[in-house]
Amino acid sequence: MKYLKLFENFQIKKILFLVEDGFNYQEYLETIRALSIMGHECVISSPKEIYTQVKSSSNEIKILVEIPVKEVEVSNFDLLIIPGGSSPSRLKQNKEVLDLVREFNKQQKPIAAICHGPEVLAESGILKATKVTGNPEIEDLLNKSGGSFENKKVVNDYGIITSRNPEDLPYFIEEIQKTLS
Repeated sequence: MKYLKLFENFQIKKILFLVEDGFNYQEYLETIRALSIMGHECVISSPKEIYTQVKSSSNEIKILVEIPVKEVEVSNFDLLIIPGGSSPSRLKQNKEVLDLVREFNKQQKPIAAICHGPEVLAESGILKATKVTGNPEIEDLLNKSGGSFENKKVVNDYGIITSRNPEDLPYFIEEIQKTLS
């Protein structure tokens, strides 16, 4: 019975993963695996239609879209995650994606992005006066969008969680879990 106390305050959260062709499979797979093991419900979204395949950058894995971006109700989710790779360069060109990111921000729901994922946050205009990190290649973009780049493993500034690369995944996942608790 004393072990049940460990789960007294645990709540399953609903997490939206936003991907497009070219997503980094390691950033996606390790994050979704860890959060699923923790008991959270993870849902895959993309600008593509439902049940369409989305391929990782190395074509090592293919995943199916569970809900198209245009059908996402932000109020049904607790967190948005954007893996890196070349996927963010496609995502940031989509108006519905940018509107979705803005709506998560407007509703003060946490947003997590790793590696090149913060490009989408920059393009959406939500980084003004926000501490942020990401792949060093996008440092100028993040600073020009109003963010303040910090070369750290993970940065969490008022629910905007960012990380640099796959090597930082343990810190990224830990920060996400802290935010969900």
